[in-house]
Amino acid sequence: MPGHRRPLLTMDEVIHTVNPGEPATIDEIIARVWPEFGVPTLRLLVCHQTTAEIEATHAYVQYLNRFLAGHVRFFEDNVETRADFEALATEAGHGYDLVIYGEPVQPHRPLFVPSISRLAAKILPTSVLVARPPHRRLEKILFLARGREFDPLAVDWLMRFAKLGEITVTVLVILPRAPAMYSHLLHKVGVNHWLASDTPWGELLRRINRELSGWQAEDRLRFRSGSPDDQVRTEIEESNPDLVIVGADPTRWWQRRTAGAVVDQLLEWVDRPVLVAKPALRSVTRRVAKPRSRKIQWTLPETEAGVP
Repeated sequence: MPGHRRPLLTMDEVIHTVNPGEPATIDEIIARVWPEFGVPTLRLLVCHQTTAEIEATHAYVQYLNRFLAGHVRFFEDNVETRADFEALATEAGHGYDLVIYGEPVQPHRPLFVPSISRLAAKILPTSVLVARPPHRRLEKILFLARGREFDPLAVDWLMRFAKLGEITVTVLVILPRAPAMYSHLLHKVGVNHWLASDTPWGELLRRINRELSGWQAEDRLRFRSGSPDDQVRTEIEESNPDLVIVGADPTRWWQRRTAGAVVDQLLEWVDRPVLVAKPALRSVTRRVAKPRSRKIQWTLPETEAGVP
């Protein structure tokens, strides 16, 4: 019938959209079924480096969207070069909250050739989830607390995942590498000191402790010795998280020099998905052709396809 508009979902589709027995508030159900009438909906842009990882990336995105309940669009072109990333950045600047970048396994990447995901984390004007395989069910998340400007945004993403599932959250407090005579003061003052301290770390830890019901700081708060990269390596080896969440590196070169480029180094060697949090810029001006994207309406599967 001309002018007739089909409902977004039929009642049967509504019934199958929310998994039976899955804990969900009314707001969460509304956001999943009728996003335009519920709470503000996240906008997710999905892209991939080559066509080889499309299927695995899409299955992982469908699984992650059970937590995020977002509007998903796909960037149709492969993203391999800087020019591709600039086109993607233009699209991402149109109000997207998260870019999910499917990256293939690169076991034989040449020495001294940086990971292309580093470019994604730097150039894209919003948060980026580097969906590096393997893609596993979210049971353990490692949060890297750096005491930097983007840490609160990283906590926002942490809460979106951790509040909707039985997920173990470990927080690694990344401390600056201090001379040996002072290092014991930084690492051995105790959990209660950091929770009560008037520092960026203390503020973050109090927020996590307050908002994440049942989180045990005494058991899940970590301090390591060595360089920031060594601290992260040791923790990932021991805790084996399914996802790492971290605030983006500072944008100014002198801040990166003093604070360290944790994300740059992490994306060179880590073998699991990493979410890099940064503020979403709503407009990006670049002289590139307008990229193509297409809208996808997800329904939540009864099983997590593609996720063991």
